[in-house]
Amino acid sequence: MSADSAPLAVSWDPPADALYVRIAPHGTFVAETTEVHPGVMLDLAANGSLIGIEVIGVRGQMDAAACARPQQH
Repeated sequence: MSADSAPLAVSWDPPADALYVRIAPHGTFVAETTEVHPGVMLDLAANGSLIGIEVIGVRGQMDAAACARPQQH
């Protein structure tokens, strides 16, 4: 699949503070979900290809990422 035809979809659930990025077509079966970092899960197809990425606690994840980033002076 070329980058031009990728079915990228992003959804945001403010009350749950959750972000989901789906890169596979809707209806693709999720065979496994793996937590790769606290609050960051990867949805995988049976062949191991990435279906989507879910981030729970986005506000906290963003704050932690900003704190870990080197400061430019």
